[in-house]
Amino acid sequence: MSDRPGFLSNWQWFFALLYLFAAGVAAWQTVRHTNAETYYFDQACAEQSIGNEGAQVIGRHGLIGAFFAKNMNLGLPSLKDSTQALAQIPHLEDLENQEAALGSWWSWALLWMSLLYLAVSAVLPGPRVRSVVFALTAVSTVFFLVGMSASAMKVFTVIHQFFGTTPVVQHEVRSIFSVIDALFSSGHWIFASFLTLFSIATPLTKIALTFLACLTSSPTLNARISKLLGEIGKWAMADVFVAALLLSFFVIQSGKATRVIPCRGLYYFAAYCFLSLITSELLGQLDFGEIAKPSDSKTWFGIRAAGGLIGAALFLSVLHSLKN
Repeated sequence: MSDRPGFLSNWQWFFALLYLFAAGVAAWQTVRHTNAETYYFDQACAEQSIGNEGAQVIGRHGLIGAFFAKNMNLGLPSLKDSTQALAQIPHLEDLENQEAALGSWWSWALLWMSLLYLAVSAVLPGPRVRSVVFALTAVSTVFFLVGMSASAMKVFTVIHQFFGTTPVVQHEVRSIFSVIDALFSSGHWIFASFLTLFSIATPLTKIALTFLACLTSSPTLNARISKLLGEIGKWAMADVFVAALLLSFFVIQSGKATRVIPCRGLYYFAAYCFLSLITSELLGQLDFGEIAKPSDSKTWFGIRAAGGLIGAALFLSVLHSLKN
């Protein structure tokens, strides 16, 4: 580690490694509990099927209901089996709520430690712009991984007022990966390829190049990285378009019968898009051959960067709170 201009200082490296370790734990717990929450949701929907609810309706009509079920060959479960299945729903909902609470706790912990790291990176001694760009890239990388790994949406369709019951006739949990896979499976390979390119390949390329730009001082390599980042920067709005495309799915699919509920994975992917735009703006101020700037200039940038990062964190906190 070195304190020479153009490199991260020892303190900047220390806080970067500390953040990546702590954020890695919080991110893993967030993904784990979010996916567990959606798993129990999916299981509860499976038990509240039209078969189990239909068996209860038929059972309430005694011999007439049994005769109707037999002659119509509905293939419904027995009254005993359906009763046992439906009795599992409250327990599954309790488990879902427990996992949701744990996921929310770890998610808030991740958000606040990210805010702290971004604020600290803006005021630590050393190359300020490079430090902030590196910190933003580290935070956006964590958010990107959570966004891609955690469930992004819950989709379910119910029948209202079905003889006094509300059976679930269709349900599934989707992540960004599963949306892409579904598009490939259904033959929409153009849109699937587009989403793969701009939701996976492009972000990973931008993240890798930005990290490399912050960690190297080779003029030749920096010139190449600068050129590549400039070319990729032309596609910066593609990330936002992907998020908008996924959000529009909610509007299209939601209705009285079908509901689409966003999960943490989508919010974290949207947060990555937001931070990616900020990083792209700051990259324009990153002098790859950077030399020491006057201390007052550094201080002024640190104050501006800290203010902007706090505003961004508050925005992400409000966005995240919309889930709850």
